[in-house]
Amino acid sequence: MNDFLGRLQVGAFREPASYKNISFYMRLKNEQTGIISTLAEPLAFVEEDSAVYTPPVFVLYETDAQSLMEDLWNMGLRPSQLEDYVGELKATKRHLQDYRNLVDKLMGERKNQDYQNS
Repeated sequence: MNDFLGRLQVGAFREPASYKNISFYMRLKNEQTGIISTLAEPLAFVEEDSAVYTPPVFVLYETDAQSLMEDLWNMGLRPSQLEDYVGELKATKRHLQDYRNLVDKLMGERKNQDYQNS
């Protein structure tokens, strides 16, 4: 969380030159002064023993992680599992509409029978 440095913010945007690339930015915002410092150094990868605890590269507050997800969503990126959910939801809606049509048909036939019997 890096509270001693400030609040870490992570965001994303699409590169104008190549619409398929997504750039991420990280910056620290000092909550007391409001000053924002941009982190510009690239990540460096080092080999290490897999049995050794590896600390996270960075930690986000839940609200900042939500903001990052919204940035990605606004760029058109969707979770893979969302497609399954949307398909199931559409099938359920069609199923409910079938029942509504059936009820409407049966109620219409019932009204016609009541009218003919009176």
